[in-house]
Amino acid sequence: MFSDEFKTVETRAEAVISDRGCRFIGVIVPADTMEKADVFIQTLRQEYPDLLDCVYAVRLGLQPDRTLRSNGSVGHVILNILEAEDITNALLAVVREAQDISPKSASDQAYRDAGLNAVRRSKVVTRILYDVLQFQISRDDLETVSRLITDHRGKIIQTVSEPDLILSVKIRKIQSEALKKILVDATHGRTSAL
Repeated sequence: MFSDEFKTVETRAEAVISDRGCRFIGVIVPADTMEKADVFIQTLRQEYPDLLDCVYAVRLGLQPDRTLRSNGSVGHVILNILEAEDITNALLAVVREAQDISPKSASDQAYRDAGLNAVRRSKVVTRILYDVLQFQISRDDLETVSRLITDHRGKIIQTVSEPDLILSVKIRKIQSEALKKILVDATHGRTSAL
């Protein structure tokens, strides 16, 4: 079943661990588009010019339109953290820097620990998706339509007086279709969604 609630991170959070002569910096940031994620990956590469590698995972959107992307041989490890914590609209990256002159090969566990520690340090928040719907209604139906919108936890955010009234309504995405049907049925088809 589709849900319009999701968990994401509010701001950037970091965690650092050392393992096998390397420093692993886990970083998680909110990112609601792939473009924002790509910009942040470039920012990380500038912040850490001596990085050995940067492994990341991005999880965007909700089912059924979810987008997942990861890179590197351990990208799946990072993506698994986001999926296990059910965090979306976020980018989780782990940057590896050498601390010793001859660092050893990195372990999957070091990437996992750095990424998980970054998530634990982040402020995870619940967000809700909203739709803005427009309805054309007759003036005679204004009271009934207003009451039904309020009863279904919608909010009228704009009223335009044309020949007919046009209402803009903000409502949870999960309730959009039901509100459309209820308003049309209650006004015997005099209300229409635009």
